[in-house]
Amino acid sequence: PFLLKSSSLRHCAHTLDSRSLLFAMAAVKELNEEAEKYKGRGNDFFKAGDWEKAVKEYNKAITLDPGNAVYYSNRSGAWSSKGSHQSALRDAEKCIELDPQFAKGYARKAKALFDTFQTNDAEAAYKEGLKVDPTNAACLTGLADVQASRGPPK
Repeated sequence: PFLLKSSSLRHCAHTLDSRSLLFAMAAVKELNEEAEKYKGRGNDFFKAGDWEKAVKEYNKAITLDPGNAVYYSNRSGAWSSKGSHQSALRDAEKCIELDPQFAKGYARKAKALFDTFQTNDAEAAYKEGLKVDPTNAACLTGLADVQASRGPPK
């Protein structure tokens, strides 16, 4: 479905009268609130370990707001926990595309890579995340895990 974002509304504001603009802005707000409800339910299923239901709820959130990087990050985490590493990687990459300053996206990507034994690529992804946020716990811990998996230096 085609969804209007607040930025889209500002761009086309000159073609709308003020009443139509207010109506459209209210509709966008309502869609965003609905998407957040789906994300919240997805988070609840995630915490309960029901990865399949979590993915379904994140799918609904993404349908309503396909430009939200957090929804892709969360779905990536659910895919990863479910063992669907290629889907986790795809969503992590979409998350990074949407918000390159969101370090958690890099952590999700790195985990998917590490879980498919792509250690060097996982290390690089964690390091990219640390460039964005040098204190990100997921990237720091993940990088240490990757490096420890190689064993002691020779």
